[in-house]
Amino acid sequence: MNDTVTQVWCELLGRSDVDPDASWFALGGDSMLAIEAVARLRERGAGLTVAAFLQAGTVRALADLLASAPSGDGAAVARRPAGTPVPLTPIQAWFFAQDFAEPHHFNQARLLPVPKGLSPSRVQAALEAVVGRHEAFRTCFTFHHGTWSAHLDDQPPAVDLATYPLAPGTDRPSPEVLDRLHQGLDLAAGPLWRAALFTGAGQQLSWVCLVAHHLIVDAVSWGILARDWHSACAQEAPRLPAVSALTTPPPLPDEEEAAYWRRLATAGAPRLHLTDGERAPYGKLEHHTLDLPAHRTSVLLGFADSGQATVPALVLAALARALAPLTRGDGLYVNLEGHGRQHLAVGDQVVGWLTSLYPLHLTPAPEADDRRHLLRVAAAFQQQMEAVPYGGTGYGTARYLTPGTALGRELAAMPRPEVTFNYLGRHATTSAPAAGAPGQGIGPGNVLPTALHLTAWIEDQTLRLHLYADAGIFPAGAIDEICTRLRTELDDANRIVPLGDRPVSGARPHFFIHPVDGQVHHFQPLARALGIVGWDCYGLHAEPTGEAEAGIEALAASYLARVRSIQPAGGYCLTGYSFGAAVAFAMARLLQAAGKRVDHLILLDPPPLPAPQGAAATTVLAEHLAALLPHAPRHAIDDALGAVGDGATEHQLAEQLGLDGDGFVTGRLELLLRHHRALARWAPSGTVESLHLIQPSATAAPPHEGWCDLALTVRRSVVPGDHRSMLTEPAPLATLYPSPLEGGAR
Repeated sequence: MNDTVTQVWCELLGRSDVDPDASWFALGGDSMLAIEAVARLRERGAGLTVAAFLQAGTVRALADLLASAPSGDGAAVARRPAGTPVPLTPIQAWFFAQDFAEPHHFNQARLLPVPKGLSPSRVQAALEAVVGRHEAFRTCFTFHHGTWSAHLDDQPPAVDLATYPLAPGTDRPSPEVLDRLHQGLDLAAGPLWRAALFTGAGQQLSWVCLVAHHLIVDAVSWGILARDWHSACAQEAPRLPAVSALTTPPPLPDEEEAAYWRRLATAGAPRLHLTDGERAPYGKLEHHTLDLPAHRTSVLLGFADSGQATVPALVLAALARALAPLTRGDGLYVNLEGHGRQHLAVGDQVVGWLTSLYPLHLTPAPEADDRRHLLRVAAAFQQQMEAVPYGGTGYGTARYLTPGTALGRELAAMPRPEVTFNYLGRHATTSAPAAGAPGQGIGPGNVLPTALHLTAWIEDQTLRLHLYADAGIFPAGAIDEICTRLRTELDDANRIVPLGDRPVSGARPHFFIHPVDGQVHHFQPLARALGIVGWDCYGLHAEPTGEAEAGIEALAASYLARVRSIQPAGGYCLTGYSFGAAVAFAMARLLQAAGKRVDHLILLDPPPLPAPQGAAATTVLAEHLAALLPHAPRHAIDDALGAVGDGATEHQLAEQLGLDGDGFVTGRLELLLRHHRALARWAPSGTVESLHLIQPSATAAPPHEGWCDLALTVRRSVVPGDHRSMLTEPAPLATLYPSPLEGGAR
């Protein structure tokens, strides 16, 4: 069972292996992805709930739990008869309470890929099997005496699969046709869903577009339907068994949970500076889309992988800062959407609208240090989000299913947030429908309950943000400014990275400059050791920008701008490792030229001076490549460099190594080659006041005398180990760092 759990975790987390004792969240998982993990384990015969999965938390604990649990292959689910009442979920009750102008037009949709060679009749049979499996597609809603209720029909409506050809040269349906598919659904008379087949010619893809009213689907539902679709398309005569359904309304909050919501109801909440004008309907909202490139998204995922803060917490922290100039009060008051399935035994199987929606006042930690970097704000937000009982489901139960209770009335009297946030998790477009819905799912006349809505998801390693807002009640130009600040906050969080845990009170900043591979994770063991004694460590990692091509001095100037975002004034403390030693020296020179004090300049095993040329430079590059590509044989690296030379592009080198299809490796090669060329061209000039040169005992070459000529005062030290182990086993190195209290006294 341990192997099965490991395989599923690796599939979903994009890893080749996982530590059996590392937590799901520390490895980059989230609760949305946990639902998919439970579903895949269920397919392999393991039965468990999402709550049990998250409570186990590690591969080892989960494998032990499943080894002692009964198999997931339970008895067939009985099909409930027509007329069976279906309890409303809290979010369905919320929907009916909004009194939308166009309640019939509040939909979701996805494009499901059609396997090549599948005939239209097989497509229709597969779709009938999918919708016939889930009660959501035969749920009917009735309005009687001012109240909406739901019950089951005998069968889902017949599949009327309209067919449209794709336009030549395109691989997606036209927006106009997709928009039309969203029109004509009817809450009372039906249908609540429809589908269309889009056929491509030749090498074009074919798609089924499935449109469903939001009352019967949510974001998690589409992952379930995608798995069902794949299974049905693989069968000659598609048949899928019925799945479990929700049969009872959710429980009311207990005393402890009710006390949490009462505290929120009576606490003051910040408000946005908005006008009192009439609210604009959805059709007149401003829409903005922001994409964070994969190399920057990977940094945010790194924060999540290290357990420091999740991606939604980081985005919310950026949003709080983006809205700060418009906010009266401290923090962010926001409606949060969650999947609402944590504690459902069948949460990974049920298609329906189970979303939790609840208000939350997020506040930064009070310490001044925690306001320096977005990650520190996000970590505070993360703790507050984790403290919400049961993922916020009790709020909707009390507020919308039992509005006449004392708690329901108190929650109804609360001020409503003016912002809504929804995180849809990670998606891979090659294996699941994309999170961005095709067609206009919301009727243009519907007025949404909040003035600003932000949806975020990760698709193929790219963070995508979709913001829509009622610009008419914001100050002129405010929405553009919010988007700009939001993007700037996320960009800045990428440019400089906190390396240790939350610093001790009074900790002093120390900045670490990356080696030739551009990564700063090498410094984490040392940063943790230094954090204990009072250093607040930050890493400056590389980005695929043009500064490296311009040279070391351009990199130094760019990195100083990042440093000043954390520490506007000196004295500054810098550590450069390997290639980073050259950049750190250039930064110190620029600071001194500007009249700023540099208290400590520490160079860890810097490259030789002058820089190697010719065959020696090629040997150095080969060593760098061997470190970057540990699975590539050294002879293959030498052969590739011999074929293309050290002036090759990353694409030429990747092709020689058989890695030209790996975008991640190509991007890393690009950074390495840029830094290698920058260092080869660099000739240091001038001197600094002092530097501390630290080398590992295993370094073959004698101490680099060229560096000793670059400072008025030089201290030289040797630590055990080699170029890499001096950082992975940092205790001897940490003892050489000065106390943060020494300041700049000389």
